[in-house]
Amino acid sequence: MSNLQEIALVAIGILLLIGIGVLIARDARRRAPVADPDHPDGLDHHRRSGVQRKKDRARAQAARRARRNNRH
Repeated sequence: MSNLQEIALVAIGILLLIGIGVLIARDARRRAPVADPDHPDGLDHHRRSGVQRKKDRARAQAARRARRNNRH
């Protein structure tokens, strides 16, 4: 194999690796969490509203109180 063929083969290999890397990065970016709060999958999508948190706290407090009363 001539020197020119070896250089061409190495260049093709490097281009192939770069192409695979670009495809992986593009796919990862597409699947990454969205940082836009207005987007349905945005940052605040999984946060509960203030009213829901207040109800959750009251429910948890009542459950603790009930467990405490059941112990005695």
